[in-house]
Amino acid sequence: FFFFLMIRRPPRSTLFPYTTLFRSINIKKQLTDKKGNKVNITVETLQDKDLDEALKLNNDVWKDSFKLTKRQVRKIFKNNRGGHLVAKNEEGEIIGVVWCASLYADGIDGIPGSLDKILSAKRESKGNGKKDNYWIHYAVCISSDYTNREVGLGPKLATLLLRSTEAFTHGMSRLTYSPMSGYGKFKDNMTPLSYLL
Repeated sequence: FFFFLMIRRPPRSTLFPYTTLFRSINIKKQLTDKKGNKVNITVETLQDKDLDEALKLNNDVWKDSFKLTKRQVRKIFKNNRGGHLVAKNEEGEIIGVVWCASLYADGIDGIPGSLDKILSAKRESKGNGKKDNYWIHYAVCISSDYTNREVGLGPKLATLLLRSTEAFTHGMSRLTYSPMSGYGKFKDNMTPLSYLL
């Protein structure tokens, strides 16, 4: 007797739940700093084991502007598992993080402004049969060792992290949050640090 396991092809309309179960990001990139030095970077999916390091970097960079607790970061991670990315240097240290949210809304005005509500939103959690249609880049943080004037890799690293989320956003509008102007369409031609937190 032969038994065949049939695996359905992922639907084109959304990557959930296939994104969280089967897809992870691992992108190797070489960037050039202001002195012309080559810097090898790996962008990968944030893993549970890296949460403490990602939290420390976030709080070192943003301080009171976007300070997270361990409880908050675990909730953010759990509710969009597989959707947050980190950049690592050659030593495997986390030097950048992008926190993201995936949710359904009738329009930009329907997206809650509260950080807790946004980052607590679970993928496909509406229960109304509607697929998530917005992907929000909520905050990017880059280590000060890479954003200083001598190295100057902050904008390049932030852009690399933001663009690397494209694999998760098929059929979704990509937005970036700014506390001054709210949500706006993600623009590849803008320096991400200029319109993020």
